[in-house]
Amino acid sequence: MNKDSLHGRKIITNISAGLIAGLMFVVLSISLSTLIFSGALEPYLSRGIGLFLFSAVALAVVVALLGKFRGFTVTPQDGPAALLAVAAGGITSVLIAKGNPEAVFPTVAAGIIVCSLVTGLAFFLIGRFNLGNLVRFIPYPVVGGFLAGTGWLLTRGSLEVMIGRSLSADIIPSLLSPDMMIRWLPGTIFASIVFFVIRRVSHYLVWPGIIFGGLLVFYITLFASGSSLEQARSAGLLLGTFPSGGLWAPFTPSAFTKVDWGVLAGQLDKLIPIPLVSLISFLLNATGLELIAKRDIDLNHELRVTGMANMLAGLGGGPAGYLALGPTSLAQQMGAKTPIVTLTAASVCGTVLLFGGGFISYLPVALLSSLLLVLGLSFLVDWVYVAWFKLPKPEYLIVLISLVMIASIGFLEGILIGIFAATILFVYNYSRVETISDTLNGQIYRSNVDRPPQQRETLKQHGESIHIYRLQGYIFFGTADNL
Repeated sequence: MNKDSLHGRKIITNISAGLIAGLMFVVLSISLSTLIFSGALEPYLSRGIGLFLFSAVALAVVVALLGKFRGFTVTPQDGPAALLAVAAGGITSVLIAKGNPEAVFPTVAAGIIVCSLVTGLAFFLIGRFNLGNLVRFIPYPVVGGFLAGTGWLLTRGSLEVMIGRSLSADIIPSLLSPDMMIRWLPGTIFASIVFFVIRRVSHYLVWPGIIFGGLLVFYITLFASGSSLEQARSAGLLLGTFPSGGLWAPFTPSAFTKVDWGVLAGQLDKLIPIPLVSLISFLLNATGLELIAKRDIDLNHELRVTGMANMLAGLGGGPAGYLALGPTSLAQQMGAKTPIVTLTAASVCGTVLLFGGGFISYLPVALLSSLLLVLGLSFLVDWVYVAWFKLPKPEYLIVLISLVMIASIGFLEGILIGIFAATILFVYNYSRVETISDTLNGQIYRSNVDRPPQQRETLKQHGESIHIYRLQGYIFFGTADNL
């Protein structure tokens, strides 16, 4: 095979990987937008999708041009989106109760912008001062608690999108009615099947096959039942009607005059963890990618580049994003290791952003929600079930404590309580470490001082009265008492 054919094959491979990644990002952007812009925010869903797609384009272009790791794919991610969804729900309920629904979208969009700018600045500063590795000192079970809590938020959010209502104990009986079961049961079954398939099959065509296969099954079932598209849409099985043109509608400076900053400040407990969750997720993904690609990543450089990309995305109203481990790993396995991958993915998102809003109205709600449910189940299974067999039981308990606190109180509270519990566990474990490594006396251990014979004889006779202790570790209030 000549050099030109090898070069052509390499280009085709990179473009193919970029197309697959781009399609994944489009579906993911729609899914995450649906998670945030639901309920009272549903009329703004098309604008929300536009914000996510703009962020995907901005992130990809900056990373492709400035990043050192070739084939790096970045996009808005599920963790920050789950937190944004919780904050958006709180903002919406407060503003509607205040009788100010016009401020709902501007306030939510302002929250997204602020989070992206702060996340970008945090990434850049940590990379600028070469502090990337310090984040890895966060206790491992607390990181597990973060991810388990994210999994819970994604699972709950995906079910709420399916049923079109907030999930609470009061509505659980109504979920068994035929009208409600047709909304959530097919998507849940599909998500369960997908979850088991991706756990056992690692072929690079699995995810594209899942997406297109899900669409095919839905429409075959729909037409076999004799239902029309209008009936499916009225039953809540399809997304609402979207404009046939582009989805790009930037958040203009004049819109800031409609933002209710007081209500936005009331949701800071949900928004503050977003930079931290993004940073931890980025570092975990980067570590995993190093193992897959079998080469090191200049972590601080990529942090700076991703920080600049997030700030650019924030200026356009887009949400925060970072390394997408799955599509990047897919590209590496396909042998696609050039910026063509990232730029092709950006082109797909940009094409949909500018020209392709019409086809979105034909996407099933259950398909998009089930993809979110798969992600949520993956986190929960990894950190609630699998972690039981891998982690020491005290550390596993910290994961559960963080998860329960996140689910019942809030994300920030769960993080802080998890760190506090991990600190107590560390102090307890370290206090049980023996601080004395050796016990000696003056007969068997002498100094290097050259002494007269009489002094040496005295030390020999009374050497047992000299007690020598070699210490180890740190001496603090928990260990000094035993010493």
